Amino acid sequence: MARDPLAGLVCLAGFMVLNAFGLFVWSRRQKWSVYAAIQAFLAVTSIVVAVVVLVVKTRGAEDAMSGLVSTELHNWSLAVAPALMGLTFAAKLRTRRR
Repeated sequence: MARDPLAGLVCLAGFMVLNAFGLFVWSRRQKWSVYAAIQAFLAVTSIVVAVVVLVVKTRGAEDAMSGLVSTELHNWSLAVAPALMGLTFAAKLRTRRR
């Protein structure tokens, strides 16, 4: 399978968006609670991962490294950030009850 520069650029752009948003959240650390910052970062992560997986899968560039490294993106990878959001919500609920 040939390498796809657009898929690579989308992955790089996603990385840069997440880093820029992380810097934005860090600059707001005095105004935002830790919980709100984590939830916002995980929400943006969900969106970025969904876009990257969609672009990579539609372009057919899932395994662009030709066997050197597995770069296959599974659909369950879309559920990681929302699952972490649920876990942090559950942890916050537990700490409120104490």
